[in-house]
Amino acid sequence: MKIQYISLFVTLAILIGSCTDNKVEIYDGPSQVHFLETKGSLIVDDTDPVFEIEVGVSKAVDQNRSFEVVIDEPNSTAQEGVDFILLNNIIEIPAGEVIVKAQVKGLYDGAKPFGSTLALTLRATKADEEAAYNNSYKLDLFKFCDFDRDAFIGSYHVFEHAYNGEFEYDVEITAGDDPFSVFVDGLWDVKGSKVKINFERSETNCSIPAQFFFEDLNIGYENVWIRSLSNGTYNACMGSIENLEYFIYPGDSPNQGWDRGTFDMYKK
Repeated sequence: MKIQYISLFVTLAILIGSCTDNKVEIYDGPSQVHFLETKGSLIVDDTDPVFEIEVGVSKAVDQNRSFEVVIDEPNSTAQEGVDFILLNNIIEIPAGEVIVKAQVKGLYDGAKPFGSTLALTLRATKADEEAAYNNSYKLDLFKFCDFDRDAFIGSYHVFEHAYNGEFEYDVEITAGDDPFSVFVDGLWDVKGSKVKINFERSETNCSIPAQFFFEDLNIGYENVWIRSLSNGTYNACMGSIENLEYFIYPGDSPNQGWDRGTFDMYKK
């Protein structure tokens, strides 16, 4: 009991000291332009959506100022006029304001199913108005395709990233027992045991519901089950599945696993 009182006293003393030492200082440096975030992603559908990127300055000033949003071509794979249009390459931050938005319009006809990247930088008239941080932004653009379960049927090559190594092998995917699922034969390099994968149409997510996987007493595996620990993502244009996390465990001990990792699956 005495030790608890001593510990409580020391803790209170530390907290009181911290409160007196932690003073909020008002920023008094130059007003410099920068991106509020450094990356983003846009699913481009047939509406040619507009993506807004927030640009700010470190403090407000009493005059309007203009800055240039520049396409960093060496670090971009997206093409202007094909994958996107930069709607406002000159942005103006009004006097007394600190945030404005640059706008990028995705172009569905030119968007790539496997994605492309637009790299942007900021440029000020005076070099000292450019922040040394958050001065570049990368926007990944992906073409949206309507979900079609049949796009995921066929022969696939799997890249498995497991705790005990990296593995590659082939699997066969067939139609599931509903319009939003498939069966995969060959996962974990186990042939003859089909694993169900479910797709979510509202988001580009997929998962492995808890299910019996296989049993092989000759190699010490009894009542083996498999399920997802987190969702993977799918690309309906490419028919690919990526970063689908799995957990392999004995059916009577769901929290004690034999293996854990992720599957990436691409059509052959």
